[in-house]
Amino acid sequence: MDKHDQKNSPPYGNTGAENTSESGLRALVDWVGITLKNVQSVHDVCDLLGIDFSQFREAPKGGMGYLKSLRFGGISIFYDGKDDMGIHIEMTGQGCRHFEKYSRYSWVDFFAIILNLDIKVSRLDLAIDDFHGYFTLAQVRDRIRRKLVRSRFRDAVEIRKTRLGTGEIRGETIYFGSAKSMIQIRMYNKFLEREEQGFKVNDAVKHWVRTEIQMRDERAKLAVLLMVSQISDTGKLAAGILKNYLNFLIPGKDKNKNRWKVCKWWEEFLGDVAKLRLTVLAPDMTIERSYQWAYRQWLTTMGMLYEAFNQDVRLFFDLINEGLNKMEDKHKDVVQRFKDEYGNISYEDFVKKIKAQTDSTHLNPSEE
Repeated sequence: MDKHDQKNSPPYGNTGAENTSESGLRALVDWVGITLKNVQSVHDVCDLLGIDFSQFREAPKGGMGYLKSLRFGGISIFYDGKDDMGIHIEMTGQGCRHFEKYSRYSWVDFFAIILNLDIKVSRLDLAIDDFHGYFTLAQVRDRIRRKLVRSRFRDAVEIRKTRLGTGEIRGETIYFGSAKSMIQIRMYNKFLEREEQGFKVNDAVKHWVRTEIQMRDERAKLAVLLMVSQISDTGKLAAGILKNYLNFLIPGKDKNKNRWKVCKWWEEFLGDVAKLRLTVLAPDMTIERSYQWAYRQWLTTMGMLYEAFNQDVRLFFDLINEGLNKMEDKHKDVVQRFKDEYGNISYEDFVKKIKAQTDSTHLNPSEE
């Protein structure tokens, strides 16, 4: 992306971000931090990301306790750490946009693939951009001041940037919860932030408030599981989480604040979305997901090994036997569930079924 594109990037133009011009809302994944504990090859990591290895460049140094790193437009792959550190992927907001543009996978595809591995999701940010003007930060501050907030958070913190010479407000953010906790919600004036950073915002945009949900560790992984198993629509997932953690109220006569009504502008912003609790686990791994992951990730490697050992098929039998010896009860349960559902389905019929499902449900990153 050249400087001209960076300085004039339109608010609706992020490839892969879900948006609707009618509602004036855009939902997007805006930060991802994942550690792959049992993956040691950066080439395998690029395959998992669905981005060609040639796109990445070796950085002068590592980071986060790793000695080396590869970088590509806000996507960092940290590697060469201690034996138990695996490889860490970090995508900033810009990195998420690059993933959407260059990966052959959608977010749901990518998360579904890595959930088959031993991973730690250290951070996941979801964001909703409001270009319509559903609410202003002044309205949020007013509800806080009047104690018209029902929330799982104890505190709210407001930070404002003021130009000393003129008294003009040049930045404002309201935080709910701590940045170190497993979940934090922040709202800020994205329009002012972009102007202060020297970016030209589309002249048609007069209002741009961003609401971000930052999740860490357990909450982050549970959100990923929800996205894969139940709610692939990023906007509905983000709105559901917000509705569960934060609501702005209309004062009522009932002494119990929990029975006070939610104010109209917050309801309109969130839409009619049921609450989602980040304690709902997704279904366990399945044979279908395992097959799709193996098909995407193993084919080239298996072909290389087959050629390297002069097409000796004993290689595959040895690997299969090793795999059978390492199977645990949870893996045997997956196999049994598959047999209970499909009976004695042939491999050929199973492949046809998987291909039909993939052709009918797959979304390109630009279409999601």
